[in-house]
Amino acid sequence: MNFRPLTIADIDAVMSLEQSIPNSLWWKSATRDEQLPILESGNEYGVFENTILIGKVGFEKSETNTWHVDGLIIANKFRGKQYGSQLFTYALEQCVNKEHPTTLELFVYPKNSSAISLYLKNGFVIKEWINNKYGEGKHRLKLIKQLR
Repeated sequence: MNFRPLTIADIDAVMSLEQSIPNSLWWKSATRDEQLPILESGNEYGVFENTILIGKVGFEKSETNTWHVDGLIIANKFRGKQYGSQLFTYALEQCVNKEHPTTLELFVYPKNSSAISLYLKNGFVIKEWINNKYGEGKHRLKLIKQLR
């Protein structure tokens, strides 16, 4: 298993990973047009088994010194093996060293207990409940992590 920043050259692997996760109550795959700017930013990271992308996570600046955690996903057959936690630790270190955020934020579906558990173990706290966050009638929890 190895970790590295993702680039435009990884777009096909990223799209394949995105599309391998079924749309659900808490996940909707990004389109290629949505994904390209994230890859271009240099703030998306992947975990690979041999040469196969098995997980990814990105960070996007949302306001001064606050960065949004975007799209932590691990391919189904690799879940429960600590890949998500290891990827998140690696990517967070890269983002902090490169961008120097003071706060991280993310939004998670309240019934996604495995994701919530991962974030809480990584120092996030639940800040608030947000009704209809993305206009699709589903609610989210906002979690934050103060870095300094």
